[in-house]
Amino acid sequence: MNLFLRNLILQITQPQLATGSRKDYVFELLLPQFEAKIEDSQRNVKVIDAQLIIRDPTNGNVIKKQDSLTLTFFNLDEQINQNEQDIDVYAQYFRVKGTEVIDQARKACEQNKNEDAQKLIDNMLIQIQKNQNVAAQCGGIIQDLQQAKQASERQSYNLFGQKQMCQMVSNNYQQQGVNSMFSAQGFQVQQVQPASYQNIQQQAMMGLVQQSKQPYKKN
Repeated sequence: MNLFLRNLILQITQPQLATGSRKDYVFELLLPQFEAKIEDSQRNVKVIDAQLIIRDPTNGNVIKKQDSLTLTFFNLDEQINQNEQDIDVYAQYFRVKGTEVIDQARKACEQNKNEDAQKLIDNMLIQIQKNQNVAAQCGGIIQDLQQAKQASERQSYNLFGQKQMCQMVSNNYQQQGVNSMFSAQGFQVQQVQPASYQNIQQQAMMGLVQQSKQPYKKN
């Protein structure tokens, strides 16, 4: 994947995308604070235009899709209808934010601040699990955060935690690969929750590989 930014235009190039897989991109917007009353003409603001271009490698056909993100603003004294939560958006947001926390926790462990690392992870787990519907779709990152908390314990970090946390960060950002799991005693175990970005074929292959493995202790 290549990123290119020029004149407020962000271009993302993905060389290939396997059938049945997905790639998600999370953008976080920081809105300036303002206190003026919002007039009707100012209510809807388009903040992002997006264009997707896909070339079919089998026949060379080019598919184009366009969309935009428009925010609707309301005054504090106005009554609004609450929209249903987009659970998939929350799941992708927490995939990225949870991975950021794992990386921050790893850096804290490098400075021998293992307890601080575990607090960072606990706080993120609390955020995700506030909403049961969201938590139900975030099984992969919850599993990774729980594993990262265990990996950030001083003894575990020195044995296998550092490599495990680095693997999580790389795989989760790129939405590929399978994250290793370890018991508290340092034994490698099978994944309970496959990564959400694995397609059906990948999950089936992962299951076959794990069934053929015998648990072993990480030295």
